[in-house]
Amino acid sequence: MTLDHQSIIEKKVKLQQAIRVLEDLGGRTLENLQKDEIEMGAVLHYLALGIESILDIGSHILTEDFGTSPQTYEEVIQLLGQKKVISMELAKQSSGIGKFRNKMIHEYSHINFEKVYGYLQKTPKELKRFDQAFSRYLKKRKKSKGVNSI
Repeated sequence: MTLDHQSIIEKKVKLQQAIRVLEDLGGRTLENLQKDEIEMGAVLHYLALGIESILDIGSHILTEDFGTSPQTYEEVIQLLGQKKVISMELAKQSSGIGKFRNKMIHEYSHINFEKVYGYLQKTPKELKRFDQAFSRYLKKRKKSKGVNSI
């Protein structure tokens, strides 16, 4: 099976952009963010973008390299751990991230900003770990299959 390298590159660029913005916004207090609708909107957008990026990259790897099509976001994270694309520790730590993304997107009128702020404080580090794990996996894949990596 063939990975779409251009698609993964584009998603990794978006993931890295989300990490940078979230790290910057994470330095603000909850009170300051709640007072600034634009910054809170940016937090929500970049959390969703970062989470979607890891789920899209993970789904693509699982489908193309392992012939499996995860049915839920939680399954993407679990399978990435089981297939050793990410560590099981990261898979366990990130359990629930897909459900959180769905709440932000589909239940936006009931968003708990304290919970969002909690995710803002921890998610950039998690996203970085996913980005690094994907890079390691793709580099290892290149060596074993003799194909171009990212």
